[in-house]
Amino acid sequence: MNNALTALFSWQFLLFCLMVATIMYLIRVAVEYAFNKAETSKLWNDLLLPVLPPVIGAVVGYFASAYAYPEGLNSISGRVAFGMVAGLLSSLVYRVMKAFLKSQLQTFIQQGGSEITTNSGGTTTVTATSTTTSADASTTSATTIVVPAATVLQTPGQIEKNSNNGS
Repeated sequence: MNNALTALFSWQFLLFCLMVATIMYLIRVAVEYAFNKAETSKLWNDLLLPVLPPVIGAVVGYFASAYAYPEGLNSISGRVAFGMVAGLLSSLVYRVMKAFLKSQLQTFIQQGGSEITTNSGGTTTVTATSTTTSADASTTSATTIVVPAATVLQTPGQIEKNSNNGS
């Protein structure tokens, strides 16, 4: 059991999960762009979206024989099973990793003299202030930037979509 948990939380497994989540994201964006009604389709939402990640994981596990699998996964069936489980957990791992990165980013920003605030409407903003002092200390200037925190962890496609909606 200990070996199974070690393999489950290994960097190879987490990376494989993120790879499946990325492939799934690309497929989802392409299908929903090409077929406008896919977002409301019962077939797409209730069957294909839940089933595709384990299938993608199994297919990648089958073909990606040179991937750095955990020790002991030398057989095709082991790689396929590894891929299926990684695909099944890919969305959960993506959400956990995103939350982890967000918390690390918040800590980093807070240690740098910046602050994160949430207004009454629920919008979170990151305020970063940079202070510059001249060499002879006669002039000090401060620059403050306020960025909606939602843009910090968006995918490039989401940022582009949101910037196009605002214009």
